[in-house]
Amino acid sequence: MSGPSEWSWEEKKVFENALAMHYEYFEKGEWEKIVVLIPTKTPTQISIHYAHLLEDIESIESGLIPLPRFQEKISNDKGGDIDLEEGEGSSTELE
Repeated sequence: MSGPSEWSWEEKKVFENALAMHYEYFEKGEWEKIVVLIPTKTPTQISIHYAHLLEDIESIESGLIPLPRFQEKISNDKGGDIDLEEGEGSSTELE
């Protein structure tokens, strides 16, 4: 069981959806409007969770937290898989 300051996976998903759909409430700090969307949390808990999100974003953008390297698997014509490091063989690379 999670404590009052912990967020369950479901609560995090509701928070993310609320942020995507009602960003103006977050931007203006209208926590009372958001608590209606996330009734399991208080306005203060939502405000703190949002502040932590902004801190994480700032750390990532400033390079303090490196982005993870993902591997992509593709199937070759022989039925096996080939691991591609991020960027290798990617059609998203700029030419």
